[in-house]
Amino acid sequence: MPDLNNLRSLALIALMLLAGLSTQLSAQATPDVEEFAWIAGDWHGNAMGGSFEESWNAPSGGGMLGMFKFVSDGKISFYEILTIVPKDDSFVLRLKHFDGKLVGWEEKEKSIEFPLISVSPTAAKFDGLTFTLLNDDRMDIVVVTQEGDKVQELEFECHRAPAKPNGPSEPSEYAAQINRILEIDGVLAKQRDLLPAKQSLKTAVETYVLGLRGLDFSKCPPEFTTAFAAHREAWSNSATFFANHLEIRGEMHHAIDEIRALNAATARELDTFMAPIFETWKEVEKQADRYKNRDQKNGVPSNK
Repeated sequence: MPDLNNLRSLALIALMLLAGLSTQLSAQATPDVEEFAWIAGDWHGNAMGGSFEESWNAPSGGGMLGMFKFVSDGKISFYEILTIVPKDDSFVLRLKHFDGKLVGWEEKEKSIEFPLISVSPTAAKFDGLTFTLLNDDRMDIVVVTQEGDKVQELEFECHRAPAKPNGPSEPSEYAAQINRILEIDGVLAKQRDLLPAKQSLKTAVETYVLGLRGLDFSKCPPEFTTAFAAHREAWSNSATFFANHLEIRGEMHHAIDEIRALNAATARELDTFMAPIFETWKEVEKQADRYKNRDQKNGVPSNK
């Protein structure tokens, strides 16, 4: 007759092994943001009767940031800000639209979400949106849209933008890079200002700073890069102040006015954090104008 104590021991060992295997498989199944790194880069193409540019920063801080710009009839039709970030034990792609004047399409606190289905070295499949890398210079994006009972697939044939030298050789190239940074910052700032309507000012600032940390300054002049880094850190430092006012809600400028009205001491403390933000932004504008003015002197039209 079998020894019951031995059977119990064997059963316990088997359960422990299965539990360990299950944990290992679960850990292996959880994706890492680095698995999306192949999406990073500058892409462009034609679709929907116009042209588009899509840029993704390399993974950092556990997520990725992307920007999409669509041009039709020579004018910017709309922008998109996209993020790939962790959610639960997986990832989600979030997307918000803005028109050419940076007016959001979705409600202030809303974004379109595409939960991750699977990711591989050449494909990232989200529920309703798929990236497929065909080679180093070609990526296809398919977006599924639905209006009523009508389901449609929008295809975007993306070609990688030609690689540029490590440093621009002409001032006009610096100006183009600066304009690109300021363009993205404008969209991120719009989100920052609207987010406190539903979340804390601290969360809005931290989200904004995270987006700024993902920007690529490698082809910007060092003076501009240094100025913008100081501005970013000024915003980052302000989060410690806003952490003391988590209950305040409203569009950012209105929320700040509400804090300022609490009492004189709070208003003074607020100013000690806001003053560096304004001062560093003046330096950012100064450096940006410096290179725009160089373009004008060289006969290159300025975007100012």
